[in-house]
Amino acid sequence: MSEELPPFALGGSMALVSSFSTLFVFMYIGHIIREYVACTRKFMLPASLIGGLLALLFVQLCTLNDTVYAVVESDFIDGWSSMPGFLINIIFATLFMGKTVPSAREIWETAAPQIAYGWVIAWGNWFVACLLTPILFMPVWDTNPLFGSLGPVGTQGGHGTAAGVTASYTSLGFPEGGDLGITAATIGILFGVIVGTILCNIANYFGWSRMSYLARRKEDKDTEAYAGIGSNNSGNAEVTKADPSHVNPEAIEDKRHGEGAHVGVASSSDNGSSDTRNETPIEHGEELRSWRDRALIPTEKRIPGAYLTVSGDAIETLALHVSYLGVVLMLAYWTKRMLIAFETLNDWLTEYSFFSGFPLFPMCLLWGLVLQVIFDKYLEDSPLDRGMMERISGFALDVLVLTAVATTNLQVVADNIGPLMIVLFVILAFQLVCFFFLAPLMLPDFWVERALPEFGTSTATTSIGLMLLRIVDPQYETPAAKAFAAKQLITEPFLGGGVWTSLALPLIASVGNWVVFGISGGVMVFFMCLWFFVLRFRKEGPMFRRAFDPTLDVIH
Repeated sequence: MSEELPPFALGGSMALVSSFSTLFVFMYIGHIIREYVACTRKFMLPASLIGGLLALLFVQLCTLNDTVYAVVESDFIDGWSSMPGFLINIIFATLFMGKTVPSAREIWETAAPQIAYGWVIAWGNWFVACLLTPILFMPVWDTNPLFGSLGPVGTQGGHGTAAGVTASYTSLGFPEGGDLGITAATIGILFGVIVGTILCNIANYFGWSRMSYLARRKEDKDTEAYAGIGSNNSGNAEVTKADPSHVNPEAIEDKRHGEGAHVGVASSSDNGSSDTRNETPIEHGEELRSWRDRALIPTEKRIPGAYLTVSGDAIETLALHVSYLGVVLMLAYWTKRMLIAFETLNDWLTEYSFFSGFPLFPMCLLWGLVLQVIFDKYLEDSPLDRGMMERISGFALDVLVLTAVATTNLQVVADNIGPLMIVLFVILAFQLVCFFFLAPLMLPDFWVERALPEFGTSTATTSIGLMLLRIVDPQYETPAAKAFAAKQLITEPFLGGGVWTSLALPLIASVGNWVVFGISGGVMVFFMCLWFFVLRFRKEGPMFRRAFDPTLDVIH
């Protein structure tokens, strides 16, 4: 027998219509606000986050009247709270599907120092968070042992990961973790944009970036030096820009979508030859534009968002891609079912819900990667189109962010705002120390350009990191974009929502923060040793150097 509906509520299919339409009305309002309110573009706030905040305000106002809220909950936001946990599986399943997966050797040659630095600062977030929890948060605020994980989950993982691990937090005895993680992700975006922009200006002011050096040379009206700086082909700016070394490796292979690194350069002429005089940096297949630009792309600059890979009279291309996602999700589902069955065989695993508390989305990521590797190996023409997968993932992420923010429990946030802000500010301080002191040491060249996207990714999101890179390297002429791209291919399956992020939660719940603290510290030491004994020899000139040097920071 169905539950009795509140007065004026319709329920059933009508509730589905009203819930669906309400969600996307808020999405559209968020888009309009971003389109016409410049500060929202300057702070890189996506329409989904703006719409989610408005929806959150709407829901909180409705709680002032019990009858109104009952109707709203039944008809207008029905199902919203369960959507983030489902959609994160779609997002992670699409992460590698449709991409050409490079070999380990290619990644090592391209981005080994970037990987070492990126993993030190990423694991450092866990290191400081798991240190603070047992010595400060638990004795002073009597927090759950999992509280410290909110920092790295919210900053490195973002809204998607925070929403995805909500069920894990609940099963591990920390039901408020999801709401706090969403809040941490929102604050992280502000940290990444505001502090990151300040770092860009500091680097340019002190002459640490290539852009600042070029600007000063231009002010000196030294035209010849300005045209040839940073290249082995002095005095020939066109040769420098034509060198593909500053382009994402997968963008060269498929310029339609700027695959692999999320950044690239799209340029072609009618006869198929390269013409880089009118290069346009792109992200996820879209032109990277100034924050002053509105979202609408002029007709002459629009590019295909996806390609048809099968005939429409057999099956719609979108339906085929969703079918592949269904296969991946089914494989992930049965993988977790087997792990849960294994968990029941051991009392210790059962007591701490070790596999029950492990979320589904990392398994979706791994099975999506397996499927892509199989297609690369055995199919000459893959039916997977990267653009289509990005459109599906982008849609899922927008809906996830809006619904996750809109259903946040503000009372839980208010009760824990003190320790939450402490862990976020400590992580921010750690990232700043790494930027000013570790990056000039570990990164071989163009350290500012290489370190800024890592700062943005470790405090906010990958897109914020790319935005910071674009400020100091608008045309992606330095090796930073290429190295960051290759490094992300290694990092995403493990950190920022990957396997480790998911595994760390049951580990903390079962064996405590000190074990995860030790693991994080051990990984940091490993990559520091890897840099010291192997990678530091790639660096020319002084081992620690902040100032840009055109004889050492060279675009090959």
